[in-house]
Amino acid sequence: MKQLIITLDSQCFTYLALTFFNQKEPLGDLAQEKVALFRSFVYGEVELSIVPTVEEEWKQIKDIAKYKQHNDVNEILIPTLSPYYSSLSSEKISLYTEKYLQYHPKKNDCKILSEAEVLNCDFFVSYDNDLINRLSKVSETSILKPKELWKMLDVPRGAKPKVIPKGENPMVNEVWWKW
Repeated sequence: MKQLIITLDSQCFTYLALTFFNQKEPLGDLAQEKVALFRSFVYGEVELSIVPTVEEEWKQIKDIAKYKQHNDVNEILIPTLSPYYSSLSSEKISLYTEKYLQYHPKKNDCKILSEAEVLNCDFFVSYDNDLINRLSKVSETSILKPKELWKMLDVPRGAKPKVIPKGENPMVNEVWWKW
């Protein structure tokens, strides 16, 4: 079976980066989406990744501890895929970005989705309702909310996680993410 290429938007990547180190059970409107996102990473037979614009965004973080957490997760667990193999790729990204800007006002959101398009990603994961509502009908890449990804992965209850927090990781003692 083909390995799915799944990219995350900046919000999803940041949530995972911070969760690996110190996050308690999520609360609020996005709680279920965040639990589904973390479970998808821990249990899913998929590789999650980010695109260069997401990396550029997290590299602007001023808080040293948060910067280090993002860097560690990006280097070890969730890599950056690069579509910039040629000027043709850059041109395609620019074209897609301009196309998406007709539907959505945030340039970086449009560029991130464009990079996912050029990489032929199977799915782009976001819980940004504005982005999803404006771009899901015009994108060639399927845009999923984390709960939709989790449902699609169809992980049987009681399955063994593929990534297990160990040692002093604060997630060791948390139970909210366990399936």
